[in-house]
Amino acid sequence: MCVIFYLYLFIVLFYLVNEVYAVPFLQTLIGILALIVIVLNIRRASRLYLWAGLSFFSLGLLYYFMYVPSDVPFFHLFGSMAGLLSLLFVLPYMSTIISVGKYDRALGQMISRPPELNTIRLYRRTSIMTYMLTLFLNVATVPVVVATVKNKLNQLGPVVIQRFFAHSILRAYALVLLWSPTEVLVASTVDLTGVSYLTLLPTLFVISTLFISIDWILHKRQLKDVQMQVPVQSTAEPRSLNRKLLQLGMAITVFIVALLIFNALTPQTFLFSVTVLIVPFTFLWAKAIHKGKRFAKLSSVYVKGNTTQLHGLFFLFLTAGFFVEVFPYTVWFDYMNAVFAFTFNEGSLFFVLLACWSVYL
Repeated sequence: MCVIFYLYLFIVLFYLVNEVYAVPFLQTLIGILALIVIVLNIRRASRLYLWAGLSFFSLGLLYYFMYVPSDVPFFHLFGSMAGLLSLLFVLPYMSTIISVGKYDRALGQMISRPPELNTIRLYRRTSIMTYMLTLFLNVATVPVVVATVKNKLNQLGPVVIQRFFAHSILRAYALVLLWSPTEVLVASTVDLTGVSYLTLLPTLFVISTLFISIDWILHKRQLKDVQMQVPVQSTAEPRSLNRKLLQLGMAITVFIVALLIFNALTPQTFLFSVTVLIVPFTFLWAKAIHKGKRFAKLSSVYVKGNTTQLHGLFFLFLTAGFFVEVFPYTVWFDYMNAVFAFTFNEGSLFFVLLACWSVYL
């Protein structure tokens, strides 16, 4: 466990340094470490990640020997996904500050505060809690919200509970990822398209809140006949709760502003900027709420503990990155590129509508 953790850490550090100084030796070193990680994670990756990764790696090797020119260094073909993996590696710092600051508890208290709960009000508060936590916890949001809300739904049948969670949590989770700066797909899209995040943010945020509002309106009709009685829990310190919620709102605002400024002042990618800012931002946040020592202690534990969750992701993304780097040298890339270019030019509106509808479903 210790060895594999430091391999992940070195890949992340070498990627960050290489993004700034572009040293060919570091690119080779990243490739060597990536190949070692792939080999070591064959036994650690789950079956889905294993077979998908092996497929990518096998095809990549086949195409490498068939199409890639001999002057292209083999180990230079493994680093394309290092940026995504670096972001996943540092995300536990966000989870740590949420835990240290007890913001998850504050959002849980928000659900139970007056006025008296009914199914409609509980649905909306669960949706808000998921929306706020996903900005910082990402995947870890789901079990936190379920654990907080589940005991309030005991009066309902299992089918209603399952549908309640599937809609209130998963829809809010998907819609916040539409614009969240810590979401890897958002950061990758900004870098691939070259469009400023500041340009995309208003549109994505409006779409996100619009679909949340539509979801609330639809569920107001669906849940109005579902009766439920949940005792109201008066918050011992309402000012403390309001302060915590205000801190969360200020934190994401400050992070986005700092991210935009940093990205504008440096030539690096948006993904690089997000990855670099997360660690110092969370440390400063912890200092601001006078939890610096506890944060420093727990962040190390959280990051190391997250290693077991990264085995499959590192295996899949590194093998997929190798395939992605090799594939443009093949004849199949030209055929696929022509199909995608035609689809984009002729049917882009259709695909945008389809994507929005799939997120809502």
